[in-house]
Amino acid sequence: MEAPLRVGRMTLDPRGFVTDANLEAAEIAGMNQSDLIGHQFPLLIEWAGRMGEPFDFTFDPSTGVRRHLRVVGTNLPDSTAATHSPVTISFVDLSENREIRNELESIRDGIRQREKTETEIEQYQNRLRSIASQQSLTEERERRRIATELHDRISQNLVSANIQLSVLIDSELGEADSQQIRHVRSVLTEAIHNTRSITSELSPPVLYEQPLGTALEWLAEQASRNYHLKIDFRITANDAEEGRGTGLPDDVQVVLFRGTQELLRNCHLHAHARKVEVRMIRSEAGLRVDVIDDGIGFAPGEPAEDRGNGLFLLGERMKQMGGSLSIRSGPGEGTCITMLAPDNGAWSEKQEEPSNRTRRRHQ
Repeated sequence: MEAPLRVGRMTLDPRGFVTDANLEAAEIAGMNQSDLIGHQFPLLIEWAGRMGEPFDFTFDPSTGVRRHLRVVGTNLPDSTAATHSPVTISFVDLSENREIRNELESIRDGIRQREKTETEIEQYQNRLRSIASQQSLTEERERRRIATELHDRISQNLVSANIQLSVLIDSELGEADSQQIRHVRSVLTEAIHNTRSITSELSPPVLYEQPLGTALEWLAEQASRNYHLKIDFRITANDAEEGRGTGLPDDVQVVLFRGTQELLRNCHLHAHARKVEVRMIRSEAGLRVDVIDDGIGFAPGEPAEDRGNGLFLLGERMKQMGGSLSIRSGPGEGTCITMLAPDNGAWSEKQEEPSNRTRRRHQ
């Protein structure tokens, strides 16, 4: 609660000398009452006679502390008597209020600067998020381009060379030559296999040729085989969502596919899990993919150096497309990571199986 304003009153003679003053006037002026009486304020007489309304003035007492005062009332019999009659002036101290206003203004300036800084940081984060998303899509397009080059040029050339060598074996060659050709064909066959394997890893055809559910099932099979994990894969579709089937945009499908791939890799490398559940759930909120493991878990707030930047980048990519990434984990409690891509009404994936029926276990 604010303290009431103290009102000082003092009477000045026509020359501006104080002839009477109350204690409040002395306290506001920062002087003893006896010292204030006899002090001269010629300008107050001039202003009071000329203005007849509130006005401010500055007073520097002998203490050296400048006071900011406001005259709030004058007792003038009439305007012509101002130079011949005593004048009683009522005034208040603005010094403390002015200091408070200055402090409040400084606080407001600080708040405005902080809001500006926070806005700039948010804009910067949005730009970084956009760059991360664009980088991810650019990387995926480059993967696809390289995979196409490997398939259409290198792999096809290797297959052609292998066929030609098979024709030579059937021709009339010596045993030594035939044996050498068989060895070369064996090397070519291995190269063809490796090229196809690299092509599939770079840009799996299933990612672009099949619905996301099929692509994730293929991914679960690959992870189960490569990481020796027991993976339970499920697709659940809300009845209201079935049959809408307009398909996912490529960028959404890519982010969810690559995100699941990254999470399954983490289950093997960091969580040391034995069992993993991958759930793809269609609901009114959108499309959700859960990856749940029985691994060692971690505290979500702990430094992520050991886990790398994968989760951070995945979270930024999800935010960029309007989705989210949530983590539930604890030391020794396993981990559940959820990717949610919101249904904006423009896309939906067609499910071939009835809801809650698709369940495949990979070992």
